[in-house]
This record gives sequence, C-alpha cells and structure tokens, in this order.
Amino acid sequence: MVWKAICTVLALIPGLGHIAIGRCFRGVLLFFGFTFFVNGFIIAPFLWHGDGFGRDISVALACAGSVYWLYATLDFFRIAYWRGLQSVRDSKRRLFLDALTHYLRNDLAAARRELRSILRLDSDDADAYFHLAMTYKAMGARWRARRCLALCRTKDANGKWLHQIREELTDLRRRKRRPASGVSGHGASGSADRSS
Repeated sequence: MVWKAICTVLALIPGLGHIAIGRCFRGVLLFFGFTFFVNGFIIAPFLWHGDGFGRDISVALACAGSVYWLYATLDFFRIAYWRGLQSVRDSKRRLFLDALTHYLRNDLAAARRELRSILRLDSDDADAYFHLAMTYKAMGARWRARRCLALCRTKDANGKWLHQIREELTDLRRRKRRPASGVSGHGASGSADRSS
C-alpha cells in the first residue's frame, strides 16, 4: 500500500508513475511528451518576443499540456488501480479455491498458507478471516481462531458472518472448558452406556 501511494504521488508528473509500476517504455514516452509542452510553454515567449505571438503559443501549449497531463494521469490510474483490482480479484478467487481444496483434503497447513496469502493481498477480506479462523479451529489453535473471528467481525461491514461468529465463539469457549473434564466426560458417557 505504501509503494502504491508513492507511485500515485510520482504519477503527478506524467510518466514517472508508469516507470515506478514497471511500464518503463510508456512512462519514458509520456515523460518526454510532457517535458516538450513544459519547455515550449517556457521558451515560446522568448523566441517570439514582442509581437504577442509567443504568448499565444504559450497559452496553446499550456492548454494542450493540461489535456496531456490529464490523459497521462488517468492512464496511470487505469493501469495501476483498475487492472490491479482485477488482478487482485482473480488471485483471491484462485487462492480461495486452493484453500478450500486443501481444507477438504485435511491439509490444514496448506489451507492456512493460501488464506494468509489472500490477506496479504487484501487485509480487509472478512471472508478470508472467517475461513482462516475455521482452519485454526480445526488445527486446535483456539486462541488464533478467536483472534481471526474478532478481526472478521471488525472487517465484516455488512454483518454477513455475525451469526456464525457468535456460534463459533460460543463453541470455542465451550471447548476451552472441556479439557479439564474431557477424560471424565468420556468416562461418564462410557458409564452411562454401560448402565444402559
């Protein structure tokens, strides 16, 4: 996120933002085009001094340069953000399918790795936090599961997971109390079976 913010600031000078995100050839062309308009705007009054023609050229170059600057800036946002968002969505979809496949195969470490990769792409993804919590719960890491559920509740603006979060937190609290009486609980159920 910090790097993208730096690139956005650089994009205020046409071409520099493109170079920063790896579109070097396009960036160099845009930069040289912008310097042409800037230099023309500065030099024209000195070349045609006294008859007002230089001033008219400067105004025309300023208008054309403004349009050029707007085009270059919008082009940067199109490449860096719109295409970037499409790429992030595609990557998240692929990673989630991989995580689900690993989870169903009981390869919990691999599922956790894929879900963490989703959160590296989008730290506000409530769905990823919920499924990561379920993965931690299956791994027996109750504290991490509770933490992910809390983060999911924070990121879940629409309340999509609210009911499930309450149920899972209740279940995790119940499981936390169970280890002390876990053996006796099995014994009690066993004696109940024998008595029946």
